[in-house]
Amino acid sequence: MLETAVATWFVTVAVAAPPHAAIQQGDAAGPVTLPRRPTPVQTVLIETRLDGSLAPLAHAEAWLIAKKDKPGAHGASTETAKRWRSMSTGSGGLSFSEVEMVPGARFEIAVPHQGVLYRSTEFGLMDPAPPEVRVHGVVPAPSGELAPPLPGRLTLQVALRIDLLETELRFTETVRVLNEGHVTIDYTHAPRGLHVPILAVPLGRALEGRIPVSGIVPKGRLHGVKPPSLGQGTLVSEAGGVAYRGPVPPGGGLYFELSETVPFSTEALRLGFVSDLDLTLFAVTFASPDRAAPDLRLEVPSRSGHDVRQGFNVTEIVATATLPAGTPVVLSFDRLPIQSSIPRTLAIGGGSVLALVFGVLFFSVWLRRASA
Repeated sequence: MLETAVATWFVTVAVAAPPHAAIQQGDAAGPVTLPRRPTPVQTVLIETRLDGSLAPLAHAEAWLIAKKDKPGAHGASTETAKRWRSMSTGSGGLSFSEVEMVPGARFEIAVPHQGVLYRSTEFGLMDPAPPEVRVHGVVPAPSGELAPPLPGRLTLQVALRIDLLETELRFTETVRVLNEGHVTIDYTHAPRGLHVPILAVPLGRALEGRIPVSGIVPKGRLHGVKPPSLGQGTLVSEAGGVAYRGPVPPGGGLYFELSETVPFSTEALRLGFVSDLDLTLFAVTFASPDRAAPDLRLEVPSRSGHDVRQGFNVTEIVATATLPAGTPVVLSFDRLPIQSSIPRTLAIGGGSVLALVFGVLFFSVWLRRASA
């Protein structure tokens, strides 16, 4: 099912974030003196070079960060409670001493390297740190068709949540970027950003139903877009589409979430997109009220299942194979509930008739009084 397929996305060993995203906040202030951790926090910094070889990262700056969850009106957020700075040795060894035991905090080690901040997995107050924190060399994204191939393979995974409202469909799209190489690929200053597939209405028969990939997003600030998961980079409107500008580190730690609403006025609707990268996973969850009975079909090989959850009909569809780059991915809706125009027409017509009747009566009364 979709939950099982998507659950594997969010298990990573080390991810990247902006050079100072988590360390710009000041240290927690307060008169209370916290006890010290009885043993130092120790690890080793390892660099994966462009040729794939491994070497100690010597004399590099690193930070130990204590993070805590902070409740808020719009949900919990994470804040930096305390931080400590250290430098690695010539052999890559890293040690933090005099570490205070911040209650309720989670710890991680962050290492800035070539404009990207690499993070360790989190660990607890008394847990040992991960045995190593690995950073990666950075290469720019390709600048054109004649550019050398990337030292790795980028693919996408897309999960689409669709909610049926009265007169529109609400889409929440989660896009994960997987980098199967050993270096970070940087799209920050590339001639073209990393294209993020978004839904569009297929063109008419004259153009063979092709799906536009540009010219569908106006210039300016994007709406319905959350910041990238790594905290670094941004989603921008570019060439009439949506593009990511920032680094793509090895692994699958980078993902985005976009949302949009699409109004409908007919029972049938077709929407689709085209991806520049292979889609190794495409999954759809469609929820509609139990009083409605719409139909959704994915126009690529797929499997589907149906369920009823808390008064909603839920349809889950998963593509059964990798969808190569350039494959049109089309969603076909049918039997969408259309709001009848008859009540509105009757209301308008009835109101007009009543207005006419009252107008005639008023005019008749006025004539009688004038004659008298």
